Amino acid sequence: MKKDVKIEVKEMPELNVAYIQHIGPYKGDTKLFAGLFGKLMGWA
Repeated sequence: MKKDVKIEVKEMPELNVAYIQHIGPYKGDTKLFAGLFGKLMGWA
């Protein structure tokens, strides 16, 4: 683990964020991931 990492705290302008919640594993499940991504992109 790096110990010489520079961390900055900045004030940022307000930003809208969208997300899709999935509870459970999805690593390696390309069909599930594609469905979640498609749902998110359909909204965007």
